[in-house]
Amino acid sequence: MGKKFQIIDIKLKYGRNTCHNFLTIFGRDAEGEQVKVNVHDVDYYFYANEWGESYTDKLNECWNKGWKCTCKGHGGYSSNPCLNVMKRDDDDVVLDVSTVMGKSFIGFEDSLRLMYKVKVKYPFLMRKAFWMFKDIEFYEADLDAVTRFMVDRDLVGMGWCEVPDNATECRADQVHAFDTNGNTPLRTLSFDIEVMALNIGEFPVSEKDPIIQISAVLGVYGNTDPIEKHVFVIDTCDPIENTVVHSHEYERDLLGDFFNYIQNVDVDFIAGYNSDSFDLPYILDRAGMLGVPATFSKSEDTVGYRRSQTSSNQRGTSERVTYDMDGIVPLDVLTVVRNEKKLRSYKLDDVAEKFLGEKKNDMSYLLIPKKQRESSATRCELARYCLQDSVLVFKLLDKLKIQINCIEMARVIGIVIYEVITRGQTHKIRRKIIQEVTPFDSVKEIFVPTCRRIETEDGQVTHVPFYDLLTTDIAAATAGSDKGYQGATVVAPKKGFYSDPVAVFDFASLYPSIMQNWNLSHDTLLPGPREDIPYQKTPNGFYFVDKSYYKGAVVTILTKLLAARRRAKKQMNEETDPFDKELYNCKQQALKIVCNTMYGKWDPSLPLPSRIDPSRRPTLACILQSHNRSNTHDEPPTSSDIVPPLS
Repeated sequence: MGKKFQIIDIKLKYGRNTCHNFLTIFGRDAEGEQVKVNVHDVDYYFYANEWGESYTDKLNECWNKGWKCTCKGHGGYSSNPCLNVMKRDDDDVVLDVSTVMGKSFIGFEDSLRLMYKVKVKYPFLMRKAFWMFKDIEFYEADLDAVTRFMVDRDLVGMGWCEVPDNATECRADQVHAFDTNGNTPLRTLSFDIEVMALNIGEFPVSEKDPIIQISAVLGVYGNTDPIEKHVFVIDTCDPIENTVVHSHEYERDLLGDFFNYIQNVDVDFIAGYNSDSFDLPYILDRAGMLGVPATFSKSEDTVGYRRSQTSSNQRGTSERVTYDMDGIVPLDVLTVVRNEKKLRSYKLDDVAEKFLGEKKNDMSYLLIPKKQRESSATRCELARYCLQDSVLVFKLLDKLKIQINCIEMARVIGIVIYEVITRGQTHKIRRKIIQEVTPFDSVKEIFVPTCRRIETEDGQVTHVPFYDLLTTDIAAATAGSDKGYQGATVVAPKKGFYSDPVAVFDFASLYPSIMQNWNLSHDTLLPGPREDIPYQKTPNGFYFVDKSYYKGAVVTILTKLLAARRRAKKQMNEETDPFDKELYNCKQQALKIVCNTMYGKWDPSLPLPSRIDPSRRPTLACILQSHNRSNTHDEPPTSSDIVPPLS
């Protein structure tokens, strides 16, 4: 029997000034004890349509000669080591080249063809090889090390795994998935800070304005009430009921005590409101200025952050803050509420009133310096004001089921839970597809093409495969193209008062059902009609292999997901415990979102929406015709009326 624990985080780690690397899994076992396991001998590899000794020699030569550093300190990815200071190995970095039989996920292929599996020594060499050799078709060379490991070992975010008993170090092949749906007693800390602007009336800046108070509320997953509350203050403070008050003379001592507290209570989630844009970066900036080591992560490495720009069709361009906080999941409730709820105002006061029925005891920021300087009693007023924000965040986490939703989404898609919060839908769906076409217990035959960033004529940057994907031009195949596709079918209502009942109906999984029925998938797409293969032609002129001949990968995935959703809904209806009932509800909602997102969100270069929407309209038309016939007492509709063939 091995050690079993729930996966909270997985990070790629490098040795100091070396490329020696390993993965660290952070988790918690069923008893609530923290688990940290370093995993060695992880395989890093990609697939290519061709590979010879010349490519191996070129990659080895470039490695030994050196190339431009892409570490965080030199403007690149934070996970990469600094090539300017590391100790390089003299041996080859291409460890093995083997042949496999497979086919591309993009476009229908009649049979398997010869491909090459290239295993490299370091994870960042996968992308390096892709950018070096422009004449090769690469597959899955853009996967990060954590994704490659999780897919190969059949692991999912917030799922469970098993390693040898008492192991803190093990090999990759000693990590196994463990099938269970339970959750450990995960620990969540909600927090808020108060800052005193030295120039009254100005917005505080971390370069000069000190943090004077921090509030913290600690709870355990599944419990609606917090287990303890703390406030950390500069100077004295009157007692607060059911709250531990930590008084300090200097800001550096306050920050150090707060970091020690986070480490001592062993939190898994740290949550705030607008914490990504203000609170957490502000704390880390002040700690850096004052020389306070922010080593409260599970690895005890210094916690850091970086800002970047992200864009999507749904949300436009926005700033994203990501953290190097090993084993702890930072969660900004404001970001989640903005993404999932349409509200007139996203101020904490208004959100709390909307969902909790509670109002904040507000305090003008102009009064903060006065309250801080005046007396122990006024500092207590300020501490209560600070504490209420942390309490409201804690309550919103429970009321909106934010953690439950994130946990179930991580399990359904397979990614670590932090990526549920920070990554977009395209990444999530691509990750799900790679997981499904990489079976753990059988031979892999479908390979997902590596994506490349391309700037379109209108200045937008998108990911498209670097070779021709059966499309005539990039602009038409890019999300946001001027060519677009026709939108929804809207039937004009008949105004009036209806004394008889009005029948209302809804499609069960409309888009996934259409994709299933007509076998719409990236690997069933044909460049044109074929005499030797049965096919379906969509109303706008695209051809897909008929499912009687070959069932597409996306269709297979949707079949599994929809079946899993039906099971989850059945379990939800049968469950009597309110908390477990909500768990199943969140699970079926996560499955629903993934199924619907599969429509049109995986690869902008193959806009499935433009192929599916025209297929939807004949179905809707038949439904309306059938409804009209039933009103005129004609013959009832048949199944072929409801689901018409394409052509």
